[in-house]
Amino acid sequence: SFPTRRSSDLERMKNRYRAMEKFTIGGYKYTTLWELWDRTGGTMNHAWSGAPLIVLSSRFAGIVPLKPGWEEIEIAPAFGGLNEIDTAFDTVKGRIEARIYLDRGEVFFEAETPKVPVRIVLPVLSGDKKVKASNARLSGEEKGKMIFRSEGGKIKIVY
Repeated sequence: SFPTRRSSDLERMKNRYRAMEKFTIGGYKYTTLWELWDRTGGTMNHAWSGAPLIVLSSRFAGIVPLKPGWEEIEIAPAFGGLNEIDTAFDTVKGRIEARIYLDRGEVFFEAETPKVPVRIVLPVLSGDKKVKASNARLSGEEKGKMIFRSEGGKIKIVY
């Protein structure tokens, strides 16, 4: 599996939101996030509880702007015990979609981004693996990570 740098963050998030995930009334399962943790008040659907969505995209998927206005993007996933990350969201430059997963010892990275410079940071796994990249070039290694560069669009990396 992938390195587990964020495992405790993910576990805390799961524990904190478990009650909301399992909440039912009269057989109806709620699919919204509450305003308050303990259901003592507030609304059943509130944006305040949506913070994990930002955390999952920025901290786990590692998608952040390197320049204001998303003029340059970094995608540097920190899997935290996950074997797959699949995310999509809109920016002022356009939609970003990314899917990163591990399958039978191979890493698959697929993304579609606006046509801006993209820095992709992926873990180096043990073993001597051949890297296949489409619309991205390996530009070096830093601290056990492979650094790729792209000018955006459809990107695919497998190793």
